[in-house]
Amino acid sequence: MSDDIYYDMNMDDNGDYYEKSTFSKIVSLFFKSIVAIIIIATFAILFWRMWTMKEPSMADDLIVNNTTIENLEKYKNSTTLAQYTGGGWYVDYRTFDKVVLKNHTNNKEVTLNADEYGYNGLEVFSHTLASYYLKNEETGKYEIVERSDYYSVQNADEGHLKISSAYFIPQAGQLEVTFRFNKNALENLYDAYMMSAAEKGEKFVYVITDNHDNHYTSYCYTETSRSTYNYRRLLFSGIDFKNISTLYLDIYYINDVTLSEPYRSMIIYDSNITLEHYTSKIPSSPTSGLIDMPKYYTKEEK
Repeated sequence: MSDDIYYDMNMDDNGDYYEKSTFSKIVSLFFKSIVAIIIIATFAILFWRMWTMKEPSMADDLIVNNTTIENLEKYKNSTTLAQYTGGGWYVDYRTFDKVVLKNHTNNKEVTLNADEYGYNGLEVFSHTLASYYLKNEETGKYEIVERSDYYSVQNADEGHLKISSAYFIPQAGQLEVTFRFNKNALENLYDAYMMSAAEKGEKFVYVITDNHDNHYTSYCYTETSRSTYNYRRLLFSGIDFKNISTLYLDIYYINDVTLSEPYRSMIIYDSNITLEHYTSKIPSSPTSGLIDMPKYYTKEEK
């Protein structure tokens, strides 16, 4: 066998030929491959993160139960005040209790009671949720700092909790919201209650609290997961929307429920936000796969 080294002829910048060994070509190809692998891996990680952060469709779907369907039938023939459905009038601002109308042509403004204004069938409302919170040390509540796509509580020692896609159905006394938590949130829960990660079943239970300190505990839900994230689509019933200025989602560890002492409290609604109409069609039959709320014991107030 010959021990000769084989060379390729290459031209340098001056037009002279030089010899490049096969070994040099291999080393060059190796480093180019490493660079290509790093670039591909970086984009793969970015796309994977984008996919895991994107909520599954279930998290944004309107879910309904028998109560919703009964009210859908009850209000199918209801209408808004005819005198304000044309002639330049439009809804400028709406809360659960009032509707502020303005006129394009003469700039007049009219404020009506929500029931007086009426409803166009069973109406579902939503609003743009908030993204960042600071804790008010006096109340223990997390208050809105900046508005974006989600309500969230995210501190280094808390893991990651979010709520999104909040819908309100005042005529049916219902509210639904998606709650998302990841493995870090569960690890913090395990640490806080010195519990085992092997413990089975639901870890959290949920309560809606309003500015009058009313607690609404009745709900059903659907569940799904994506990567390290767990989603609960919660549908609460029996809510009185009269004179409401704030609504909170209170989150509890299932074995430690004292209504005045939630594990976390996240604001869903405040009266400074105008309600928007949910424009998609309301399902005409109950959502399949609805899960009843877990049973839990409520401790006496201290």
